Amino acid sequence: MPKQLLRELGRAFPDYWESHRDDVKRLDARIGDADQIRAALAAGHAEMPEFLEWFDRWFLQRAAALEEGDAS
Repeated sequence: MPKQLLRELGRAFPDYWESHRDDVKRLDARIGDADQIRAALAAGHAEMPEFLEWFDRWFLQRAAALEEGDAS
């Protein structure tokens, strides 16, 4: 999911992304670190992969955009 967000941001703000290329590379590397930590968690506990899938479904889904004036 985080890598998808990086791609979307890059498409939405290409000028900024291009001018901050080194920052983007560092951010991408940090996300890679998080992927390794997640894999280690999943490997260390039999129930963890199922939990992580559940967590992603409930907490890492893209939120629907609000209609204008619907920020109550």
